[in-house]
Amino acid sequence: MKHIFAFATATLLWFAACQPKDPYSLDCGYCPNNTQCLDGDCGCPPDHLDMGSWCMRKDSQTYVAFNMLGIPCFEPFGIRFNYTRPEQPVSGVAIPASSYSLLCRSTVFIGGSANFSYYALPGGDSIQIYAPALPTDNTPIRCQIKPGQSCLVYLSGRFTHPDSIRATLRWVGCTDVADTPSPVQFWLVRSK
Repeated sequence: MKHIFAFATATLLWFAACQPKDPYSLDCGYCPNNTQCLDGDCGCPPDHLDMGSWCMRKDSQTYVAFNMLGIPCFEPFGIRFNYTRPEQPVSGVAIPASSYSLLCRSTVFIGGSANFSYYALPGGDSIQIYAPALPTDNTPIRCQIKPGQSCLVYLSGRFTHPDSIRATLRWVGCTDVADTPSPVQFWLVRSK
């Protein structure tokens, strides 16, 4: 009888130890915005960037803007360029097949070639995005700068290095033209 009890106890202990851990039994609860439960806390796995309140997968074609504090309608975001470089670039000619994806906290917005241009230029390749989706709500609408003042946004940039773009946001088509905000410069840095 002792042997049966000892065998049953050992079997139960072995069975309990071999069971996979239930991911919902951890203290994390629900992890939002592409975060994962890591050691009891929601966070970003090693193949993702911590964007403050969300995680973005690292990618060699993705450039990240972290320093967006104080810029209306913008927060940290990423842009993935889906362009094809010609074998022999022609200076100042846009590539019609170019497109981009805007990576935001809530979702991914796919932008097409209609409002995106990539230019191969001798002083550094350039990009131009006309009226991109806004990272705070991920829709291509006007940015509400302040009550009574809304504008469209144009994003342009020049590669200063293969891993960095000096970018500029320009406010255009504002409802109060006399009170158009000044352009804002920031850096886009390759995520991987």
